[in-house]
Amino acid sequence: MTIDADPDLNEPVALTVSAVFDAARYVVPLYQRAYAWTPTEVETLLKDVRDARTRSIDGGPRRNDADYYIGSLVVDTVRSDGEVVHEVVDGQQRLTTLLIILSVAARELGAAEGPAPENLQSVLGFEGRPEAEKDLRLLCREGPYAIERVHTAGIRVAAETVKRACAATVDDSAFDDTVRFTRDDFDYLQAHVRLLRTSLPAGTDLNHYFEVMNTRGEQLEKHEILKARMAHSLPTQEQTAFAHIWDACSVLDRHLQVQFPADDRVLIFGADWDGWVNPSAGSLFANLTGALEATAEAPIRDTPLAPSNDPQGLALIDVLRSPPGRDDAGNSGASDDDTGSYGTIVDFPNLLLHVLKLYRVQPPAWSAADAVSSVSLMDKNLLEEFEKFGPRPERPSEVRHFAWLLLKARFLLDTYVIRTQGTAGRDDDENWVLHRARRSNTKITTLSTFGGDSGSGGDPSLQRRILLLQSMFQVTDTRRTGKNFLYNILHWLNSQEHGTRIDGHEFARRLEDMARDRLATIYSPTAPKLLHRGTQVQNYIFNFLDYELFRFASERRGGAASGTEPSPFSGLADRDLTDAVRDFRFRFRTSVEHFYPVNPDQSEGHEKLPHDVCDHFGNLCLLTRSENSTRSNLMPKPKVGQFDLSRQTLKFQIMAKIAEKSTWGEAEIRAHGDAMTSILDSALEARDAG
Repeated sequence: MTIDADPDLNEPVALTVSAVFDAARYVVPLYQRAYAWTPTEVETLLKDVRDARTRSIDGGPRRNDADYYIGSLVVDTVRSDGEVVHEVVDGQQRLTTLLIILSVAARELGAAEGPAPENLQSVLGFEGRPEAEKDLRLLCREGPYAIERVHTAGIRVAAETVKRACAATVDDSAFDDTVRFTRDDFDYLQAHVRLLRTSLPAGTDLNHYFEVMNTRGEQLEKHEILKARMAHSLPTQEQTAFAHIWDACSVLDRHLQVQFPADDRVLIFGADWDGWVNPSAGSLFANLTGALEATAEAPIRDTPLAPSNDPQGLALIDVLRSPPGRDDAGNSGASDDDTGSYGTIVDFPNLLLHVLKLYRVQPPAWSAADAVSSVSLMDKNLLEEFEKFGPRPERPSEVRHFAWLLLKARFLLDTYVIRTQGTAGRDDDENWVLHRARRSNTKITTLSTFGGDSGSGGDPSLQRRILLLQSMFQVTDTRRTGKNFLYNILHWLNSQEHGTRIDGHEFARRLEDMARDRLATIYSPTAPKLLHRGTQVQNYIFNFLDYELFRFASERRGGAASGTEPSPFSGLADRDLTDAVRDFRFRFRTSVEHFYPVNPDQSEGHEKLPHDVCDHFGNLCLLTRSENSTRSNLMPKPKVGQFDLSRQTLKFQIMAKIAEKSTWGEAEIRAHGDAMTSILDSALEARDAG
């Protein structure tokens, strides 16, 4: 074998996706990590391609063929026995995903353009990972029909994600977060989506290359540019107050009150530091500027942002400058006021977009059609959205109002929206909490928002109900972008009467109304086939059903359930019901699985069920990705024995108990499916009845 570098191959070239795989051969070396993209990352790529195509159409005839660049592919290119081989140095995750899309979507969508998937079998190989290479070749040959036989968990999940997006036609649902990928999107992907393929010079030291690539300078973030632009709209004496509000709101892992000095907390949050006492932007800025002027360590006249006529040309120090003294004062109590570090369901750029929608007084929407001409909740367009919808620079009053609304929304987010706290449990555990901050002498302490503490008159059952409803939405919408449910929540909270604490019972009813509204966008009793589509059934349906099962069981335990309402727990002992409800919580379960397997081992005498029975809603359950990949072909009873039932969905627990007490076949599948469907139908009937 001879291996020679070819200088002609070292020129960077922008290739379409179709050209990337045309008569090329790539090898992923052993030192590269295994394929690890999750459904969230695959869906993001599909959505980005679809958005790029839509923008090219909206841009008129001249933009109709606009190309979209999705990144770089760095390779070490050599000739081996006359054949060009590209050893992938950087970009293998994206490259593998693109090959999976070409293999699955081409057949799922009936596409005729581009390379035939079966001709791609030898285009991508993996050193030391024969199973992954075999699975990719299988997908190239048979596309979506081979998914059940793919053994590499990551590749299988990615293929399922692509198939689900291709099957989600526009008529299926108007739900805004549904990821769809159409024939037009697929054609655009092949012809107009490009990768910049760059070959490293011959003899490149790859160890040094990785060292250099992993030592990157920090870039100015979009929200920092936005902060500078808006601050320059204000009079000098208000710029420091604006910067302090902005900086405090950007720290999301601790309570907002911790970011302000103790004296300022009273001005913003009231005597107990747990309310919202400024009814307008005018009162907020008057309070903060007055406090700043009274602080000898940080006089306003010494700390304005430098004026500029060109926001694009701002110096980094202008954007990031913090008031001296005040910043120290704001953080001096951090150790005394340490309420613990939280994980958040949204990051700061996305919070800014939610506040921008509130600023524009835009109504909540679950569907893309309803959201036309409104603020996009995708942070990649942060600056563009603020240019279209944000405060006008020549109107300082608008900037002040936005800052006031940002601070208020952040307070509402802290107090009434779930977060996570660290847990020593398993990786898929999420310790959902709903905490509010409050004054305790000279320090900050935390309480359950609605549960309170002993003697406070709180309601732990109400706290849990609200926490479950919100976590139901969050485990369905795991991405930080496009969180329509969060905007629904913030919009309602912001609309409540100023200065009063949110009524927990009204809040819970509002969340339940939201849950039913969202269900109505993806399911209708007049279209029951939407439930009997195997792994194509949307995760939210399972999560909503679990909440309804929890609610029904809780009411039954409390004696509030209707005597005429059919029980989904028929045949189960009270102990089964008590245990299921007591331990239930929402976890990040992303894989729809068949309880009775699609391909049972017939050599052991197991019957293969008809397709319509196996894909029936009664035979479907929601599992974590790891559970799905390791137990998908087990029969029901052995499958149940592999799980800690208390960690599974309520629907799964019902199915497991039925299988343990009798058997699990067509009759049980249809009966269970009918019982679960009736719960969904009843929820929508209650919605329609108002």
